[in-house]
Amino acid sequence: LVCTPTNTGTGFLTKIVVLGKTYEAFCTAGHCVDLQHVAEINLSFRNFEGKPKTSLDSNMNYVPICINLKDDLLISESVMVLCHQGRQQTWCGDKRQVNNCDPQLDFFVILLPQGLLSKLNLQAFLKQADNCESVPGSLISLYGYPAYDKITDTMPLRVLVGTETYLSASTMISTENKDLLVYNLETECGASGSPIVSHPIGRLKGIHTHALKKDLKGNAGVSFNTVNHTLEQVLNMKNQET
Repeated sequence: LVCTPTNTGTGFLTKIVVLGKTYEAFCTAGHCVDLQHVAEINLSFRNFEGKPKTSLDSNMNYVPICINLKDDLLISESVMVLCHQGRQQTWCGDKRQVNNCDPQLDFFVILLPQGLLSKLNLQAFLKQADNCESVPGSLISLYGYPAYDKITDTMPLRVLVGTETYLSASTMISTENKDLLVYNLETECGASGSPIVSHPIGRLKGIHTHALKKDLKGNAGVSFNTVNHTLEQVLNMKNQET
């Protein structure tokens, strides 16, 4: 599992199977991405202590590992999907399309070009669960970076553990809504975009997106069932155009 802080939260690398093909991908919450500057995202990676992850360059110097979307990614080979505030923005190469989507969806996914992670000496270890639907009572964990602490100059990775739970329709989240996962653990500022991991097997289940209303205890995230379904639609459209 490789996680990275974003401007307002956490992101992570994983492997996604869409239409029978395995992609290496970067994922986070949609509200962690600047809608106006999505083509200039920089992904820097940190270790468990919150220190920059480094690698040796050609001059045998340790340099921070960073993916610059504008410089390193071959735009013609990448696919990006951003769902936030009822809008779905899709980039297939240099083509951008905007559609309406469920206002509760809040995620950003980049399907990375083949071989990019190995070039940077990064690996996406986390695999998806076979079934990402809500299972109330099951144990889950979140892996995320809290907001940057200027006093200690650190941003250590934190692990939060809780259980999935039910919420009634009166809370604005239906128990029949398979797009969302609801769980009873407390998060901190900066946890948005963290991977939701099921236990005891340790498989990726969703992306943490938000805390519930103040009078309700708990948090919620989007299921990877919905993320994968959205990506299938995008790639089917791309294949039809080509």
